[in-house]
Amino acid sequence: MSYKNFPQQTRAAQLDASTFNEKDNTVEVIFTSGASVKRYDRAGAYMEDLLTGAENVRLDRLNLGAPFLDTHDSFDLSRVLGSVVPGTARMENGFGYATIKLTRRPDAAGIVQDIRDGVIKNTSVGYRYHKVEEADGGDVRTVRVVDWEPLEISAVPIPADALSQIRNDGDRQAEYPALVEKVRSPEEQQLDAVIKSWGPMANTRRAQMRRLHMKKFR
Repeated sequence: MSYKNFPQQTRAAQLDASTFNEKDNTVEVIFTSGASVKRYDRAGAYMEDLLTGAENVRLDRLNLGAPFLDTHDSFDLSRVLGSVVPGTARMENGFGYATIKLTRRPDAAGIVQDIRDGVIKNTSVGYRYHKVEEADGGDVRTVRVVDWEPLEISAVPIPADALSQIRNDGDRQAEYPALVEKVRSPEEQQLDAVIKSWGPMANTRRAQMRRLHMKKFR
């Protein structure tokens, strides 16, 4: 295992205007439903498989009142549109839920009203990896995120998944170290089983296949 720096990631989330509570000025958000998303980094394309079991998601930050931002902008207090109501973030049946307390500031009143009216429907969760499993089999490598932490939730004009792209060196995006475990793809595991069945000839045939396919088998 080794450590590797990954940028903060974002994913589309769901905001349900019908859950707006006028008395408390709150609204419900589904901040994750898992699934696979194609992403890019400096090494190329990969499929991100985000696990959403209760053991996979660190909710402490959300449950301490993480911010609800305008388009992931964490550099200006005026971009804070609210915060997660402490203790409301939870995982249920592979979905992540949280209650957002919206601001009553006059300068944000238009955005809050649009959320209430269902005009602003798109939200996005910003999160970091803590541990991933990487596999290089198939056309695109797979990054299986087995330990991750939501950092904030945002109202956005376009769902985050549609914005996945290579980040430039000049971006203000923070990077976080994550533990990386290299795993064998199913195809490689099947090939390992075949090679093992060769017995004493395994090393010789492995070397032949390496030369033939220009692939390194560990």
